[in-house]
Amino acid sequence: MLPIVLFCIVALWETYLFLAQRSSLEIGRVNDLNPKSRKLMLPIWYLSAWPTILSKYSLAVWIFFDFGILVAIGLLGASFLFKVVIPVPHKHFIPMFERRLLKDISRGDVQEPMHLYSAVQQTKK
Repeated sequence: MLPIVLFCIVALWETYLFLAQRSSLEIGRVNDLNPKSRKLMLPIWYLSAWPTILSKYSLAVWIFFDFGILVAIGLLGASFLFKVVIPVPHKHFIPMFERRLLKDISRGDVQEPMHLYSAVQQTKK
């Protein structure tokens, strides 16, 4: 049962990271921003995305050996469907993006974060 619980926790964290990325991409598209600069909105802990994905698939392998292929595929499928169905809560992520950009602006890196900050403010309206 432990690998299934761990899988669910990791899958939920991966979904949160996915929604944060999706929100930054959609804000960038609406405001016609450079795809490379959209990454500046994401907090530094977003770098945990790849280890999270690797952990999820490692846990799926563990589940495969302990519970069988149907359980492993079922959990992977449920994780995928959850990410497809759930709407992106932009209002949840906008304050996080603002904090990140204001931190960059306060460090003296003004031009790109300021442009992104105004785009986030535009989306807020």
